[in-house]
Amino acid sequence: MKSAALTTDIRSERPLYLLDSAGGLPSNQVHQIACDKQNRLWLATPAGLARYDGHFVREWDRRDGLQSNGLRSVAIDPHDVVWIGTDFGFERLDIDGRVLPGVMPGSWEMGLCQAIDVSQPSPWFGTAAGLVKLEVTTDGSGYVVSYVAAVGFVSEVKCLDHCRVIAVLAAGSLIESDGYRFWHYQCPGIDGRTVKHLAIGQSGELLLGTDNGLYVIDKELGVVTAHVTIAQIDLAVSAIVVGEDRYWIAFGRTVVAFTADSTNPRIVEQFVCDSVVNDLLLDAAGNVFLATNSSGLCQISCLRHAVQKIDLGVDGGVYSIKLLRSDAFAIGGEQIFGNTTLPEQGSQALLSRRGSIPQTTIWDSLEDQSGTWIATGLGLFHAAPDGEFTQVFVDDQILNAPARVLLEWGDALWIGTLRGLARVQDGVATSIDGNGIPLGYVYVMCDELPSRLWVGTLGRGLWYFQGGLATALTTFPLSATGNTYAVAPGPSGSVVVLQDDKIILLNCGLQPTLIAALPPIVGWTVAWVDTNTLAIGASDGLRIVDIPSGRVTCLVQSLLRRRDWEFTNNRTLVRDQEGRFLCGVNGGLVRVDLSRLRSYAPPVCQLVDVVWSNATPVRNGSSIEVKAGRWTFHLRVFSAWFIDSTPPMYQFQLVGFDNTWSQLQVAPEISFNSLPPGRYRVLCRSSTALAGLGPVAELLDLVVVRPFWLTGWATVLAKMVQGFDRLVRSKARNELLLKQNLALELEVEERTQSLRSANKALETMRDAYKRLSDVDELTKLGNRRFFERETTRAISLTQRLRVPLALLILDIDHFKSVNDHYGHHIGDDYLRAVGAVLASSIRDGEDVAARFGGEEFAILFINSSSADTLIGAERIRADVEALELENKGSKSGKVTVSIGIATVEVGASLSRDELVIRADEALYRAKSGGRNRVEIWI
Repeated sequence: MKSAALTTDIRSERPLYLLDSAGGLPSNQVHQIACDKQNRLWLATPAGLARYDGHFVREWDRRDGLQSNGLRSVAIDPHDVVWIGTDFGFERLDIDGRVLPGVMPGSWEMGLCQAIDVSQPSPWFGTAAGLVKLEVTTDGSGYVVSYVAAVGFVSEVKCLDHCRVIAVLAAGSLIESDGYRFWHYQCPGIDGRTVKHLAIGQSGELLLGTDNGLYVIDKELGVVTAHVTIAQIDLAVSAIVVGEDRYWIAFGRTVVAFTADSTNPRIVEQFVCDSVVNDLLLDAAGNVFLATNSSGLCQISCLRHAVQKIDLGVDGGVYSIKLLRSDAFAIGGEQIFGNTTLPEQGSQALLSRRGSIPQTTIWDSLEDQSGTWIATGLGLFHAAPDGEFTQVFVDDQILNAPARVLLEWGDALWIGTLRGLARVQDGVATSIDGNGIPLGYVYVMCDELPSRLWVGTLGRGLWYFQGGLATALTTFPLSATGNTYAVAPGPSGSVVVLQDDKIILLNCGLQPTLIAALPPIVGWTVAWVDTNTLAIGASDGLRIVDIPSGRVTCLVQSLLRRRDWEFTNNRTLVRDQEGRFLCGVNGGLVRVDLSRLRSYAPPVCQLVDVVWSNATPVRNGSSIEVKAGRWTFHLRVFSAWFIDSTPPMYQFQLVGFDNTWSQLQVAPEISFNSLPPGRYRVLCRSSTALAGLGPVAELLDLVVVRPFWLTGWATVLAKMVQGFDRLVRSKARNELLLKQNLALELEVEERTQSLRSANKALETMRDAYKRLSDVDELTKLGNRRFFERETTRAISLTQRLRVPLALLILDIDHFKSVNDHYGHHIGDDYLRAVGAVLASSIRDGEDVAARFGGEEFAILFINSSSADTLIGAERIRADVEALELENKGSKSGKVTVSIGIATVEVGASLSRDELVIRADEALYRAKSGGRNRVEIWI
């Protein structure tokens, strides 16, 4: 038996919070989840039953015919009948929510129903009175109880085959039954353990969730093959679900995925929720849904393997990705630069960083025999193989400007900056123009052939250098004054160019063809997927474009906020050795497996309901018949699309009346009224940004019946009426429909705006949560994480503005004696009081105050001279002493502070770590000098 307490370096992720009471759930407490054949989710809550189809939440409670609002469990049988376990027993509903007959009246005496298994023709239940089996009545009108094992409360039941079940008792033991008798399940390896949950593995192994972790049991041999616990995690198992290649186990708030190895399972994924997980559900697409105890419904997205945020250990946008070798990359961004070998999902990328990099944005990088070059917002920097970065060519008019792009071409280094193009060869810089025409802002460069260099500019079009000559391409649709954002050579000598809002393809003879226009800006970077497909990094995510049609077939913006999906540079889209795309976006570094994304089929439209007004339709076979007249019907549809966070959009067509599809709309509903006699079909299809248009679904086959009196001579009149109807009334009707469609579009726009407002509010809330994560709860000052980020920002800001910066580190003298003599609650009061002094001592919006750790605090004074800083520090020291807080361990008998100061003068360069070290040294001198004093680093 493999028995181990596993430790893991798998980084904990957070699930997506999909639905709660704010979104329509009757309760934030969800006991169990089930999924029907239409991929809709059914949720059992203490306040009733809920069904979620990705658009609408439908609720059922006593007002809808249920006998009890208190639901314990929910399950769906192979015939799509919904079974719910309640505080009174169990009930059944059809897939549309109509209540069905249950047990014959008077034959249910088992009390509440905690567990249901309806996978076999004869359902099994875990109840307050014991294990119960049902059989269908002889007339098929309901069910009767056929067997009861009176063993007390049964909390879970699973069918082993068509005649045997295994069940968990309240005491934590197991029983088996064949519907005629029961016996206690015995396995020596679990003696003394309390079983809480169970599941059956893909190979028939028994998975037992206990008070002491997970046990994997060979059911045939009756032996434990593996026992797994996780270090530093609550050992009690609260839910289990089995996938094709892994077990999903909930340990309270932590959900862990193990490899489905019955003898040596390994942890491969880990997620942490805000509340305890009560149930897990795995759908056909690979999503894992979590029923939580107080956070509603959560989702572990199936896209996590196709769209992966890579943790670099630092926050900030990634603006440069350069391939060093098959598995290594140089990453640059917002004060980010280093080399890394990117891991598979679940672990952090180790970004190797030099001792100091310029405190600015790194836009591009290049390694050659001399070392490493980086193009930054401050200019061009270079570092020898084991050296530090220093700015070079500071006296050059072009190279002392912010640098944007680097390329090694021929035997020289080419640099594009905001002021033009330069070449560095043998240590000498030379300015390059376009045959006497300044190139201005050089944004992109690439070499298509050993003899051809492409240069894209902002405002001065596209150029290429070949044979010592510079040539501008200005043939329409290219422009001599266009903004050229990206150039990428492709197969058969073709080259794709992103200029302004256009995708332009150059053939081997450099003749341009317009592929598509995607205003306002087509994208910032481009890469070839294959001979007919492009990947474009745009402001709203990764666009996949089909060249022959010019259509965007896929837009990737999943698992991150939309603003985090913004690309901002032409060096941010490369492919790794597996063919996956690495995307540098505002939210960091993201890896996209396009082949996995293409495996997800577009959503299928399905009918929710049809509501008629002023008509009584009659079903005739597969069609619906209704008499001609003044009536209206309203259709609602859904696509249970849980693949992407972006909801589907919908198109409708009334065949027999319309020849074209309606415009895509957010609302999954449409109305029609008073159609003339004839046959019609209502069609619908949905579309998502990720998967495109889905298949066409026929929602309704409608026959509008001609009135019976239209016979004989009346037929001529009827034809005249019909002609009049087509020529006059239909025109009026069309005008009415156009008005109605316009009203509907306005309503959709209002709903869209409402949704945008809601999303904006949600993002504001998330930002607020992020801000809260930067606050020390006790003092309400910034915490250590906040301090470190703000110090880096302050250093960069003061260097750019050329103003001084000062760091103060404060320590409360003899603070241990406060806790020892008065207790930690008094110590907390003292910390809050000192924090209040610091908060009142800084300029709001300029300076920064933080709790550095324990009884240590830190303040950043921006644009404060050494003299002013000393005055401010002395004032803080005196204000703390003036609090008159008692401290028996202090010479004065009062709480005092010692303060160390480090300054960065105008023009000086100092890293965050160096600044902290200097302030610490000054603080040490203040302590050594008698405390209750201020020292400045010299």
